[in-house]
Amino acid sequence: MIVTVVRAFTVGVASFNDVLVSPAAIEIFDGTLTASWLDCRLIEALPAGAGAVSLMVSVGSAWLGISDALSVIDSSAAAAGGGAGAGGGVGVGAGVGAGVGVGVGAVVLLSHALNDTTLATIRAPNRRPLRTTTHLHCRQLFGGCNSNPKPERMDMLFCMWRAAFALVFGVALVAAAEEATRTVALTFDDLPGADSRDASELASTNLAILHALDRHHATATGFVIGERVAALSNGRDLLNSWIEHGHDLGNHTFTHRDLNGLSLAEFGDEVARGESVFRGLLPTPRTLPLFLRFPFNHTGDTPEKRAGVATLLSDRGYEVAVCTIENADYVFANAYQKARTAGGSGGAILRTEYLSHTAKIIDYYVDLHRQIFGRETPHVMLLHVNRLNADVLDAVLELFEQRQFRFVTLREAQTDAAYKTADTWTTKAGPMWAYRWARSLGVKVNGALEPEPAAWVAAAAR
Repeated sequence: MIVTVVRAFTVGVASFNDVLVSPAAIEIFDGTLTASWLDCRLIEALPAGAGAVSLMVSVGSAWLGISDALSVIDSSAAAAGGGAGAGGGVGVGAGVGAGVGVGVGAVVLLSHALNDTTLATIRAPNRRPLRTTTHLHCRQLFGGCNSNPKPERMDMLFCMWRAAFALVFGVALVAAAEEATRTVALTFDDLPGADSRDASELASTNLAILHALDRHHATATGFVIGERVAALSNGRDLLNSWIEHGHDLGNHTFTHRDLNGLSLAEFGDEVARGESVFRGLLPTPRTLPLFLRFPFNHTGDTPEKRAGVATLLSDRGYEVAVCTIENADYVFANAYQKARTAGGSGGAILRTEYLSHTAKIIDYYVDLHRQIFGRETPHVMLLHVNRLNADVLDAVLELFEQRQFRFVTLREAQTDAAYKTADTWTTKAGPMWAYRWARSLGVKVNGALEPEPAAWVAAAAR
């Protein structure tokens, strides 16, 4: 938290500084930043211990300050979290303020503004850190104060106002940059539909999902079950509608059979036949790999099968589509279909419970990835094309937006280094990739903490 605020303050100062010469490499150590504004010194540099976080601060223009604000964020800043400031502002940590919410770290900073020391070291590029106190006077930094270390009262008030404004501005930039670092790719399984075989109903379901994605400017990948497309009079039209709305299509095999019960040759046939249904609909030329999502996320129940499948998919130009957030929407969807048929308030109750569960699941997997990788990672959300998601997708996407997620493509999400982690787990089950990666990395996690659908929902789905 404190490190985040220190960075925000530094960037904010850089945005208003016209005088300091050249970018400086600043190492900020764990501790509380304090500034002696009464005698117009911005920073006093003293020796400090380990735990440094380095960043470059370009000075000379607001543009450079903004650029740096967008470039200095790393895992520690992202992990600080975000909170809403009163009046629609952006907060860092748990702070609240009018217009811009300044986090607890900033409050700590301001509360120590009259102190005289800071655990920071300033150095010029290619120079050893200064071990003596360095004074930067307000005229140098803000151009509005007397150069005397003890300025007159009015000059001092003006200087402090400029410093405070720079702080708030920097915190807001850091929060905005942090917001941009949280990303999620949306994927939808079982195109053209998971819970119906009726052409008219599926047309309505698909259109509702596509319109919700449009409203949130989200690009998704839909995974096709070829057999279901072939069985519908409008099956290819439904796939085309996804492409026309700017989305990608991937392979979910031809019949959605479980790999655990298939030979390698049988699985290869499933892949080839599934691809033949949608490949011709994709924009051409296509040079990037196609995505395949395993039915039930079963990747092979023996080491030999896993190795054979990996070779088969590579030879056919496929990349495996992973998923990192899954909310058991199929359980809720089954219960929802029955509630809609029965009428009454059951459907509304299930929608509310579904959104509550999804919010818990998002938070759980975000925290799980932090535990495994020590930082924020992009996520891949697994949903199904069903009536429940058609009716509440706007609200589901708002859950991500409320948590400062930005929607990205599946390909963009999977370029993150976390997705290069080996999956070496041979199992008949289909766990989320976080559990696979934790196992490969030797990180102990407790899957029993994962939220499950309420017992009454599971009972209603049966």
